[in-house]
Amino acid sequence: WSLGCILYEMLSLKLAFQAANMRALMMRVMNARFPPLPSRTNSNLTTITTSMLNKTPTRRPSVNKILKHSFVQERMGSFLADEQVQAEFSHTVLHGHINRIPRDPNRMAGNKQGGSGLSRKSSDESG
Repeated sequence: WSLGCILYEMLSLKLAFQAANMRALMMRVMNARFPPLPSRTNSNLTTITTSMLNKTPTRRPSVNKILKHSFVQERMGSFLADEQVQAEFSHTVLHGHINRIPRDPNRMAGNKQGGSGLSRKSSDESG
């Protein structure tokens, strides 16, 4: 849930739960009432973030499910060098599934550091 709050704030540049006082804030959190993410937000990120903020804990995705989501795996493959994927995920919930992380054919071949993982949409990607 807390990761969903952080992701929401990063995507919208606003807090997911805002209120004039503590009682109202508590009610917003308990009822999982938060404004929709901006329309420019990638639909996969919207789905993941919204599911992470579900008020019912058993309906929130586990870290396993988040890391196995195709959208997340594609990004890991795009921004991490092979050595980084091996070092970071050989001992985690993805153990034994490292080779399934898709590699980005457009990634610079000599890039051992990977990217920052952050990029802005070009004008032709928005919409």
